[in-house]
Amino acid sequence: MQNAYILTGSLKSPTMIELDESLSLAMQKVRVIIEPIQSIGKKQSLLSTLNKIQAKQEKRKFVSPLKEEIDSYIAKLRNDWN
Repeated sequence: MQNAYILTGSLKSPTMIELDESLSLAMQKVRVIIEPIQSIGKKQSLLSTLNKIQAKQEKRKFVSPLKEEIDSYIAKLRNDWN
């Protein structure tokens, strides 16, 4: 197999693909493998994402560890190094 190129693009019709960048290849037959990717236009804001995470944590009744518990855990790990 010669060089393989991985590019992104958009389906313009059932038989037409528009690439996001050009290729410096001679006009020839090529093999195309289609892998759908998440649409970039559907990104959510950070605040929206954090709100969804918080809602899921509340739904499963997640309780964050206290600062003292985290500090104790880290101290124990550090003591194990010695």
